[in-house]
Amino acid sequence: MLKQRLIAYISVVFLLFTVSACQTAGGSAGAGGPKVQNKLHLDPQMSWPVEWNKVQGKKGYFWVCGQNSGYVSVWDDTTMEKVAQIDFWGYEKDLMKKAGKTIDKKTEDWIQKNVRPHHGWVVPGAKYFYVSNNSKKSDAFWVVDTKTFKIVARFNTGGKGPLHGAFSPTEDLAIWGNVKDKKKGVITFIDTKNHKVLAVVKTTGVQTRDINITHDGKRVFVANQGWNKKKGIKGSIDVFDIKSRKMIKSITEAQGLKGMSMSKDGKTIVAAGRRVGKVYFIDVDKMKLRATVDTGGQPSNISFHPTQAKVYVGLYKSNEYVVIDLNTAKILTRIPGGKQANALYFPVGRDDIAFGANEKDTFISVIDTKHDKLIKEMDTPLGSHNIRFRPDGKIGLATCKRSNEAVFFDVDKMEVIKTVEVGFGNNGVRWVPKAE
Repeated sequence: MLKQRLIAYISVVFLLFTVSACQTAGGSAGAGGPKVQNKLHLDPQMSWPVEWNKVQGKKGYFWVCGQNSGYVSVWDDTTMEKVAQIDFWGYEKDLMKKAGKTIDKKTEDWIQKNVRPHHGWVVPGAKYFYVSNNSKKSDAFWVVDTKTFKIVARFNTGGKGPLHGAFSPTEDLAIWGNVKDKKKGVITFIDTKNHKVLAVVKTTGVQTRDINITHDGKRVFVANQGWNKKKGIKGSIDVFDIKSRKMIKSITEAQGLKGMSMSKDGKTIVAAGRRVGKVYFIDVDKMKLRATVDTGGQPSNISFHPTQAKVYVGLYKSNEYVVIDLNTAKILTRIPGGKQANALYFPVGRDDIAFGANEKDTFISVIDTKHDKLIKEMDTPLGSHNIRFRPDGKIGLATCKRSNEAVFFDVDKMEVIKTVEVGFGNNGVRWVPKAE
């Protein structure tokens, strides 16, 4: 009997050790589901998971996209000094020269209008940085090596203006939208190991954006931003099976979309119907509309409270942030913001404070998210848009898209530390660990 108990005890210990090891390596997407890849997952926008715990204490840089100036700048997260500047206009010129094309004034004008590094994305493993392109006439997309700060690959996505996408948690795959393309809607399947396009698949609408991949890596939700009642363009949410690349559902009740995001637990998608003044709650498993909330004010982008109890939506027209209970889908309160209030950003490890970007104003709204009250307006250059934080949650960097500047700020003091030049129309910013 004692021997049997000892064997049972050893078996349980071994099982617990195995589970713990799996969780350390990335864990599982659910009971019996595919395991999350054993790579560093660090892109905080549309992708899941985001593993800040794995980079605590590590040296890193803020990467900023200067869209209208044609470069990405890289900034030391401690000294706040620039360590690199990646020239996308020069890169495109060199490609054209190698192809035998004459670089005249017309060609240079085309490059400056259509090579527009908009948002950067941290590929799982953090060895590469994807840079999207805010162009109405080009579908160019770039890959940068995070160690050398060099552009190492370039490909075409098949849809104009490939701005927003997401990385699969289970395989070397990214899926991208084409926000600027008003003639067609497609999603692009990208092999992130070899940086190659695998397939270009049509959606039901146009101007695809805000890709969300389910935690098991099996399905992808896609927002169609285009909306035109006369032409029957509804701007719905399409759901695709990733393996077959076939559409399995179109959620047509959701219309006139802008931002869309999935809750941390993977159960709910919240989408902003900017054209119709509504916010939609989608049940991920059932692929059905769960609730519609009339918010008015042109809802823009979505932010979830770290506790997942509530969701914040920037209201572009009414210049405020609306707070909605994630479970009941009821409006809890509204918080004053600035002109074109866009989105809230939470410092890493904090659930008591958030910083609201106001795209047509000269301040960031600092919000107490325990009581959902505005506590300060932190002065910035015009047009705060994207905000990211150091992994310790102490320092943030905010881009200001209507200027050529970005600001480093102290989270605890809620004060700007340093203003730096990062190129006109600066949009996306990411924190990337120093490549080893």
